[in-house]
Amino acid sequence: MIVGINILGVCFFNMLSGKRCLLTTMALTQVLVILLVFQHASSTEIVLERGGPTPSHFLFYRGDVAGRGFASLFSVQDVPVKLLNVSFYLLTVFASSDTKMRAVIYDSGRNAIASKEFWVKKNDIGWVTVDFSDQNVVINTSPFYVGLLYTGSDGVALAYYPSPRTGNHSFLIEGPRNWTDVDKVGIGGEWVVKVTAVLSHKLVLKTVPAMGFIYVDGEKYRADVGTVLRFLQGTKHNVSVDPIHVLPNGTRLVFERWSDNVTSPSRRVFLDRDLDLVAYFGRQYFVNIVAPHGSSVSSGWFDRGEAITVNVPDIVEISEYSRYKFMGWSGDVKSANNSLTIIVDKPMNITATYAKEHRVSIDAGPGKAVGEGWYMEGGKAVVGVESPEVVVGKTRYVFRGWVGDIESGSPTIELQVSKPLRIRASWERQFFVEIDAGEGKVSLRSGWYPEGSQILVTAETPIYISPGSRLVFAKWGGDLESAGSELSFKLSGPVSIKAFWRKQYLVNASTPIGMVSGVGWYDGGETATVSIDRTVEGFLIRDIFSGWRGDVISSEPGVSFVVDSPRQLVAEWRKDYSHLVILSLVLMASSLTAVAVVARARRKRQGMKAQGHG
Repeated sequence: MIVGINILGVCFFNMLSGKRCLLTTMALTQVLVILLVFQHASSTEIVLERGGPTPSHFLFYRGDVAGRGFASLFSVQDVPVKLLNVSFYLLTVFASSDTKMRAVIYDSGRNAIASKEFWVKKNDIGWVTVDFSDQNVVINTSPFYVGLLYTGSDGVALAYYPSPRTGNHSFLIEGPRNWTDVDKVGIGGEWVVKVTAVLSHKLVLKTVPAMGFIYVDGEKYRADVGTVLRFLQGTKHNVSVDPIHVLPNGTRLVFERWSDNVTSPSRRVFLDRDLDLVAYFGRQYFVNIVAPHGSSVSSGWFDRGEAITVNVPDIVEISEYSRYKFMGWSGDVKSANNSLTIIVDKPMNITATYAKEHRVSIDAGPGKAVGEGWYMEGGKAVVGVESPEVVVGKTRYVFRGWVGDIESGSPTIELQVSKPLRIRASWERQFFVEIDAGEGKVSLRSGWYPEGSQILVTAETPIYISPGSRLVFAKWGGDLESAGSELSFKLSGPVSIKAFWRKQYLVNASTPIGMVSGVGWYDGGETATVSIDRTVEGFLIRDIFSGWRGDVISSEPGVSFVVDSPRQLVAEWRKDYSHLVILSLVLMASSLTAVAVVARARRKRQGMKAQGHG
């Protein structure tokens, strides 16, 4: 890149001594051009130049002007620049020997900041270059001045080119503070002087958002107004920003990266061109997480828009019977879920809330507990058993009360939970005693009876069910057997017993004469034999058994039959007079015989008597 710059030359001469400066007009052979050359790839230098090897005029210096000089003003658009060398174009040297001169660099306040002596050989012509590269001359202000002081005794002819003036750019130097515009001494024009310097570059720094400071080589610059600095080409500089800016109310800005994607807030830059750097900051918010029992994410700073998931334990065991139970999140976020995902869009305070709980443990035995579980400390619990009676097959459990930390006879109780509570339901075990009385009657009904109780059951016997019919206890059967009508046992389990009966029928026989045997109660189906002990009764007049009548008809004195119902037998008799008749006949015969005998005897007595008397 080529940029024009003004280079002004100034002739100095000895005005006070009356000596003249000889000016000879020469043919103008070329137009002199001022150039500023930026070279990046091949060089780090710029060249400020006017004129050429065949200038149109020259100025003659004589020895009696020693200590005086001229100065050329250089206006540089961008400072700083580092001066490498200064070149002067010599037409000829009017000296008998080598001549010493001094090149001086002045700042914008005309203060000498560097100087260097050099020798001009008596036969030198053309460009004479003074090397300042070893002095590290850095021009930080514009304009600056390049002066040439004559220290010899003879003279030197310097190239001079009269050109239109642009105002106060060429000066005579007659002392440290005695500078005179050449117009005032009637000279005018610009000298052929060439300055070679190192280019400078802009370093533009800012932050997004604009805040805080930017540090360059230890110097602090405000970032909110932007920072534009210039440094020599090829130099290296330390650039940094504060990585964190804390703002009020839980907000801060955190360095993220530079615009060229460097991620360190402190860096070193090499200037080989103009460089714009932007430090980008991200906004973070402080999320204060209060989790008394720990969380997967701690309190801290999080990027705006970042999604974070905070997990806290749902249950924190204190002991087997006490714990802390997560109840929910409070603060800037409300949730009942112990796993909480939030989008960080502002400073936040969130608190995991826990309640202390105690376990109410219920040993319900064979029953089913109601209300067992965890309760908040200070809360109320209504606990109990689902039913005061529990039947398992032929075993029954009857609730009798609570024992343990609480004692009560009620199946349902209300508790104030201030500590872990353990209670046990007390049950009475009962067994079902099944009593099948059959067709008869027993003293005890089927039912539930406590374990270990003494059971006494008596069968009522006999049981008359109708005239001539009855039930007679036979035995106990089932889980227990006994022939006695009274059964006693200690209950140790479910029992099923049955009363067995025999159905009996009454066999009854009646007779007016004699005795009947075989009458009485007979089991149904049994064979009964009824008999009479005689069949004839009496001598002269006899009663003779003629047979059985009633439910059984038979002419036999002894009769057998199957008893399947009540039987009533009646013995029938008939009168027999045959013996009486016979006896009567015998008696009659006997009487007749006796009468005959008596009559005979009487007659005999009478006959004898008669004989006696006779």
